[in-house]
Amino acid sequence: VHARGSKMADLNSLIEQVFAGIKREICSGTLLPGQRVNVTAMSERHRCSKTTLRAALYRLVGEGLLEVHRNEGFYRPLVTDETVRDKYVWNKSIFMMGLNASNLKPTATHPQPAFEPSADPVGDIERFFTLVVEQTDNSVIVREMQRLNDHLHPLRMLKGGLPLDLEGELTEFAKAWAAGDVGALKQLIQDYTQRRLDIVPQIVSMAYRPSSSSKTASRS
Repeated sequence: VHARGSKMADLNSLIEQVFAGIKREICSGTLLPGQRVNVTAMSERHRCSKTTLRAALYRLVGEGLLEVHRNEGFYRPLVTDETVRDKYVWNKSIFMMGLNASNLKPTATHPQPAFEPSADPVGDIERFFTLVVEQTDNSVIVREMQRLNDHLHPLRMLKGGLPLDLEGELTEFAKAWAAGDVGALKQLIQDYTQRRLDIVPQIVSMAYRPSSSSKTASRS
């Protein structure tokens, strides 16, 4: 019984590792929208059986990062104007929900959690959005923001030609956060979202272009 339990734990650990590895590939843009997963190549790359790989892939289907087509396999979901708009609007809604449920009045015993932007603006904005909703102590809201971060990460990584100043936006978010200014934060997330809604067709077009990381992965 102990040996069987140990084997099951090892299998679950392997599935978790494979799941995390594929999730990184998806979030980095290695798999493009509409692209079919090559199960054989991916199982070889992750050094696991196809059974283990499929277990990880089905978990990603559950998170909405992949789709399974009957008798056809696993695919990255298509990126459309509608899905991009929906995700950015939902991101704003979850952020607002977090603000409304948070207590942003720091005291000596409960100081405001610090936020300092780094050299990674995409990681910073996702870290900031998560930090805000974490103040609710509502695990459902936190998990939903983390899920949205995974879904929007490939779009946030798009560079070149998009009229966005993420570093400047982060600076303004950080100032409002340090001041505990809920009104300013609400206006900033409105502006952040609207800037992206205004250029949805450009975002969608760029989402189908292989990134430098995906080109590297395809050659490896």
